[in-house]
Amino acid sequence: MDSHYDILGVSVLATQAEISRAYRTLSLKHHPDKTQGQTQATRDYHTEKFKKINNSNEILSDPEKRITYD
Repeated sequence: MDSHYDILGVSVLATQAEISRAYRTLSLKHHPDKTQGQTQATRDYHTEKFKKINNSNEILSDPEKRITYD
């Protein structure tokens, strides 16, 4: 299973700014609204990826949750 750092593609030493930048880039790339007209499998993949990205961001962007996670 990928770590939250792996999902966002950042180092465990990443700053909040780096985490935010990675989240924004990935969320724009995998946002479910961008998959209109694609196959169901493609939409499902991007929806699941988007959920993982959001979850990872929620944990890593909150200092208390990040400390607990680390």
